[in-house]
Amino acid sequence: MMSIFTKLRIKANKTDEKPSDNITLCQFINKFRRDIKTGDRLNYNGNLYAKGTINAINQALERFYKFEKYKNHLYDFDEIDLRFYNEYTAYLKKQDYSINTTGKCIKVLKQIMSLSESEGYHNNGKYKDPRFKGQRVDVDNIYLTKDDLAAIMAIDGTELTKSEILSRDIFMVGVWTAQRVSDYNHIHKDEIQTMTKRWIEDVPDPDCPGATKAEIRSKEITYINFRQRKTGTKVAIPCSSELKAILEKYDCQIPHQAENVLNKNMKTIGRKAGLTNIVEIEITKGGKSTIKKVEKCDLIFSHTARRTGATLMLKKYIKADQLEVIEKITEKYDYFD
Repeated sequence: MMSIFTKLRIKANKTDEKPSDNITLCQFINKFRRDIKTGDRLNYNGNLYAKGTINAINQALERFYKFEKYKNHLYDFDEIDLRFYNEYTAYLKKQDYSINTTGKCIKVLKQIMSLSESEGYHNNGKYKDPRFKGQRVDVDNIYLTKDDLAAIMAIDGTELTKSEILSRDIFMVGVWTAQRVSDYNHIHKDEIQTMTKRWIEDVPDPDCPGATKAEIRSKEITYINFRQRKTGTKVAIPCSSELKAILEKYDCQIPHQAENVLNKNMKTIGRKAGLTNIVEIEITKGGKSTIKKVEKCDLIFSHTARRTGATLMLKKYIKADQLEVIEKITEKYDYFD
């Protein structure tokens, strides 16, 4: 027999098809999820929500739905207060979620409350209480050294599957661009551009010993010019020789690979590269912090590429929106040779 809660959920899912001034929290959430998927609602920067962002929002809201089912109650706008916050976070803690996962759930719900309030659906400002916040702790994310990268690249292609070879190439694009996986896993041919830098240089004059003459020198610079999918920021990334080689291998159109496949393959590749030294990491779940020993290869994820690239560039991300900056970077740093 169908429970009263299930009947209420079904009713809410149906009535949200005709939004009105009396829309409920459940109906607003349903519409919000649908609109960010179809592109009818844009993010704060006026851009489409990135696929990864949509997935993260949906995961957080599914946990909220599970809490409602646990409480056998559909919450409305005016019920989102400190009492709710304490009960919800206590529930997530009991479910053994990490502090960051719990924080994400609270952050998404506060976003929902803020948007719905600004659109006139409620006037409950209790969610703005400074105690109503999503906590976050730093995660022990590793980065790979140059020796690690060399070991990964030294693996013979015959030892890898086609999928693993593609994963390795995509991952290395992430290393040499230091961008998010949503960007380095989606590079298109029309985003690869070149410019020619010319300058005058004094060189020995063969016709006049001891004298010099002016000659025009030139250098072709390849760079990736795109807008970051998450922030909408326009960036230009100069290409290293390693990055150029990967781009040329795929005629500047590297196939996209699902992130879960990329993560799985990179762990396998790391193991084949001998990256099995033990690393201690701190894990916080259910409010308890523990130290866990893990092989380094098992800590390689898609975001490891960005962290590695940033670390190799003296922990500084390179974001350039002017071609003159690219010229200076390529002259000063051998990272892009």
